[in-house]
Amino acid sequence: MGGKDIHKKKKEKKKEEEEGESEEEHHLHLLPISIPPLVKADSTPGKNLSSSEQINLDFVTAMMDRFKAGEILDEETALRLIKEAAAVLVSEANVKDVVLPKGARCVIVGDLHGQLDDLIHIFTLNGLPSSRNKYIFNGDFVDRGKNSCEVVLILFALKILYPESVFLNRGNHEATDINEEMGFCAECTRKYNRDMWKRFSDAFQHLPLASVVQDEIFVVHGGLCWEDITMKDILDIDRHHLFAPYETNMEDLLWSDPLDVDDDTGLPFRGRGKNSVRNDAGCVFGEDVVDRFMADNKLSLVVRSHECVDAGYEWYFDEKLVTVFSASRYRGKDDNLGSVMLISSKGSSSEKEKKKKFLPDQDTKSSSSSYYGYQGGAKFGETKKLQYRFIQYEAEKRHAKNSHNFCLRYGSQENKVLTLMIKHISKRRLKLIHHFDEVSSSKKNGGGGLGKGYVTRTQWKAGLNKAIGVNIPWLSFQEMLGVPAYGVDGSFRGPLDYMEFLSRFTPLYRHLKEEISGLDEGKKKKKQQQQGATSSSSSSTEDNEEDNDKKEKQQQGDKHLNHLLGNLLEAADRSGVRNIESLFR
Repeated sequence: MGGKDIHKKKKEKKKEEEEGESEEEHHLHLLPISIPPLVKADSTPGKNLSSSEQINLDFVTAMMDRFKAGEILDEETALRLIKEAAAVLVSEANVKDVVLPKGARCVIVGDLHGQLDDLIHIFTLNGLPSSRNKYIFNGDFVDRGKNSCEVVLILFALKILYPESVFLNRGNHEATDINEEMGFCAECTRKYNRDMWKRFSDAFQHLPLASVVQDEIFVVHGGLCWEDITMKDILDIDRHHLFAPYETNMEDLLWSDPLDVDDDTGLPFRGRGKNSVRNDAGCVFGEDVVDRFMADNKLSLVVRSHECVDAGYEWYFDEKLVTVFSASRYRGKDDNLGSVMLISSKGSSSEKEKKKKFLPDQDTKSSSSSYYGYQGGAKFGETKKLQYRFIQYEAEKRHAKNSHNFCLRYGSQENKVLTLMIKHISKRRLKLIHHFDEVSSSKKNGGGGLGKGYVTRTQWKAGLNKAIGVNIPWLSFQEMLGVPAYGVDGSFRGPLDYMEFLSRFTPLYRHLKEEISGLDEGKKKKKQQQQGATSSSSSSTEDNEEDNDKKEKQQQGDKHLNHLLGNLLEAADRSGVRNIESLFR
């Protein structure tokens, strides 16, 4: 059958199966690191971006809040985002290398299909992108959901803002032959015009085909190819097409599916076969194909998306390949959870011992999945150099309504109470590290069962109140302070890693200067009074005394600074924190 016939058959079957779906729906200046601050100034929800302004975090957070409220972006600004994102994407290779610095992590997001609530919920759970919080969005941003335009515009804006922290892989729906029929074209025409859909399509053709995390984990939307290929073969593909050319490696990467059991024989499937579910687009492949691909390319794991799975993630081939799907309650009809995959570098041996305390018994369902009765397999795992876990969720509209405003969380801060809370946490971080370290290792305080480095939410709240000396309902502010909704054990509101939490709050330089200089306002005022009463004849004597006083204070300050930094390093070592440099941001 020729390529045109396959194309026609594919479109006709998809149209028949899904007809109507588209419309239904602070600084020490020691190790400077580029991370968006928790509190920004001058964010204005609903503010358009003028042609003279640069795209910044204030604009992106305001835009997300605007989308949550049901508004759309003006056409001029939307076109600018598309144009600037395309300029970034066209210069990228077919396969993007994702490097994780020490202490950084990567969040892999599967299919979103225009479900804005899921994207907002993912950012609420895991934070916005930064140099230490990277994201891979693994294709199928559009179609079937009602907010495909908004989802893509958010991703494009973040790609422009953080080109080396946000990675966009192409999915089979980022193609004109599919999304013209599956809803995206109709949405663009309804909200803007048909020309807007063409502009989006022009940008989609420049999306990379895959990513590789730390030379170990291969991330692609669909799967592997009809033939054994190497990374060089993928890099040599001409990807700049409005849709994947038929019967090519590019089409295979976007359309193929794993198959563990042969439907005809009931035996483990080996080799490759026709992908009849996809109208022969791509192929189905077995475990032996994955083994050869990983051996030829020196990889440890394959991560793909492309299929809706009940638990949000699902393992194949003895945990050599995993499907990650992030659109919860897909199309508003299915009962599936959404999931994202969190990847980080392996910790020290002490970190491994702590992690073992949170590994769920694989014979029982974890707390976050047992409620729904879904189980996608092991929630924790590791490769040679990396460790990973899965976060499951269900992003209903009520979550979006109750979630905090992104401009308040990351942008303009009109809430002075929250600003003061952040200021006090930053200023007392050393004290908090020491307190939490004692609590987490003390059985008397209930921390011994968790292991050093972890505290419960109640212990976290009590520690903050004790260190700051004010009784504040911290649990009500935890999300706005960057505390993830799910704990280190994967459970909702579970225990947290306090070193990871405190690493977000960099001590403001002026506060540290005040602390190490040991200035006493009472002494200062007393000295000023004495200076006022002294005659002009003794001015030279006073100057000498003042110089000596400054030298003495400088020596005391240097000594105190060294003492503080020594305590910080000691506390980090006791807690087994692996990203000590993050404490000096």
